[in-house]
Amino acid sequence: MVERRDHALCVNWGQTGPGVSDAMASADEVPDDWQLICGLKKGDAQCALALVDRYRPAIQEIALRHIERGAGWDELEERGLVGLLDAVYLYDPAIHADGFTPVAEASMGRQMAAANAETGRVSLGNEQDLLNR
Repeated sequence: MVERRDHALCVNWGQTGPGVSDAMASADEVPDDWQLICGLKKGDAQCALALVDRYRPAIQEIALRHIERGAGWDELEERGLVGLLDAVYLYDPAIHADGFTPVAEASMGRQMAAANAETGRVSLGNEQDLLNR
């Protein structure tokens, strides 16, 4: 239900505003996260690349916090991208008043924590329990 409403908002934005790729081509107007999300959901590859480029520093920053917990750098970056994509479909501007960034960062962090958990070096506050097994 939320996804349909979210999609409807994207469709409405595209009909009432300039095309996302047109806005990206303009040096004066930088598309916000919502415009990029809408474009990505419509299949605009430029929007997908722009969103990844925008959030790559956050992915790398979060990966640095997770790197010594088991998963390798490439795995963490990949999981960060998966988390970013998850966030695109989780984000609802009517629910998430703080914007897309907190949703994206939380989703990326969850994906990276899962990658670390899968390597066997779990760092979720229960390391001592694992040692006592």
